[in-house]
Amino acid sequence: MKARISDVLAGAEGLTLSVGMIVKNEEKHLEKCLAALKPLLDAVPSELVVVDTGSEDRTVEIARAFTERVEHFDWVNDFSAARNFCLSKCSGEWFMFLDGDDILDADLSDIIGFFTNEGERSRYNTATYCTRDYLKPDGSAWTVFAQSRVIKRFNGLRFQGAIHEHFAAFPEPTRRLKTISHHWGYAYETEEQKQAKYQRNLTISLRELKKKPNDLRLRMSIANIIEPEERSDFIGKSVEMARKMTTSSYAAPTFISQIKLTLGERDGEGALAYIDEYFRLFGRLGKNVLTLEVYALKVMALCAAGKMDEAKKALEGYVELYELDKNGGLNDFGTGLMVLLYNQPEGRAKVEMVCNRMLTSRAPFSFDVDRLVATVIHVEQRLTPAEELVGALEARRDISGAVRGMDYEEIEKNLVLLSHAFPNLPYLAAKYDGERFLVKSVKNLLFAVALYKAALPSAAALGEGDRAALYEKFASYAAIYAENVCNPAVLNETDAAALPEACRFGYYVGAAKKALEGGDKAGYVRRLKDALDSCKFAHGVIGYLLEAV
Repeated sequence: MKARISDVLAGAEGLTLSVGMIVKNEEKHLEKCLAALKPLLDAVPSELVVVDTGSEDRTVEIARAFTERVEHFDWVNDFSAARNFCLSKCSGEWFMFLDGDDILDADLSDIIGFFTNEGERSRYNTATYCTRDYLKPDGSAWTVFAQSRVIKRFNGLRFQGAIHEHFAAFPEPTRRLKTISHHWGYAYETEEQKQAKYQRNLTISLRELKKKPNDLRLRMSIANIIEPEERSDFIGKSVEMARKMTTSSYAAPTFISQIKLTLGERDGEGALAYIDEYFRLFGRLGKNVLTLEVYALKVMALCAAGKMDEAKKALEGYVELYELDKNGGLNDFGTGLMVLLYNQPEGRAKVEMVCNRMLTSRAPFSFDVDRLVATVIHVEQRLTPAEELVGALEARRDISGAVRGMDYEEIEKNLVLLSHAFPNLPYLAAKYDGERFLVKSVKNLLFAVALYKAALPSAAALGEGDRAALYEKFASYAAIYAENVCNPAVLNETDAAALPEACRFGYYVGAAKKALEGGDKAGYVRRLKDALDSCKFAHGVIGYLLEAV
């Protein structure tokens, strides 16, 4: 259903945005969630409405510290009912919803820019942003979703679905926001937590399935949680339905689930048959994020089938779509239940590694959607340098052997590869015993600096303690490296400005630490501010060091 301009509701009292939340026993994450949201609410004429469905902890107390609009709703085992109640309490021109364990990334510039630019937001009816759905409490593994959670309000707007609720209509055009959210709802700390949510979701889902047996979106969510031995038959029946329902938004994603399942069974030819059928049925959709996913799977299916020349050509097609998507050129349809593996850097790294290794070694194919790098494909039965490095980090053993014989460019190249292919690299770096870097060779020290630098872009995904450890180690070893390699005592400011950026950072941090050791706090702050001006890649670390004093 298309929203007519005349149907759009004017925001009460000039409110641009209403943020609505339903919560229950969310004290663990809620304060961080609302604190991360606050810069958006401060920048945009807005309101925050929190609906509690029966908390027994400090959830309501925490919510009231951020908003007076805290409501109560009796839980009836229906998420849409609670969301619609929340929606009824909101009055902004736009509506956005979050969970209590959704934490927006610190960089809110894109979403703030969207809502503060009237001309920009007037061109769109909806917006999406990506969510990292964490699978482990240490943030070392995640999947990515394109979330359809931002919409311009219109008469009749409502949620549907008792679980994995979504807007009944999500009218285009849709703006793809660069903002990301970190979601911790599936990062279970105990098996009991996991089983409790599993049983809750399965019970509600199966009850809904009896009412809506042909709901492909619901069937996709059920396929993600049922036992593996039941999954193949269930997805197969969903595909039969999708063939008759090709206009459904979830027909194409259903086929992608089948392709992944077949490829996971190492049936390259079978996966290729489904891929051909996908393009026959859904080629009319043109270039979009679903096509990008299928092209990535096609590369690996061709590898599994031993058709390496075709795989190399398909890889070129995948990379072309990936670059288009990176620049916002592909439609994502707001497909909130579609796991996007291959429009992310780590996904691209996986596809290229699988293809390149198969081209080199013709080794047996391995496909594992839970680990972003194929683990059993080795060139001439030997580990690649990147594999040796990550193996050493995971085992927390000496990395000297892995870096022996490498020059600086090789070390950086392998660390860039690792940062793309292993989402848990920042966690491994934070936990690694840095004292090992101080023995045997300057090359170890160089690797330490390069490792922590490569981990910085993903540091926001770490817990507070691990992030602090990462920042402290990077600052410490960068200063030691600069002391050993650059002889900072004889450098002037012009010389320092010409150093490579990591060494330049080490120079300033070393100078700051010496000032602090001499009791000169003002000098410490001054030298860190010098670093802030010339080492933009390390702003997070510098901010942490400044706050520490």
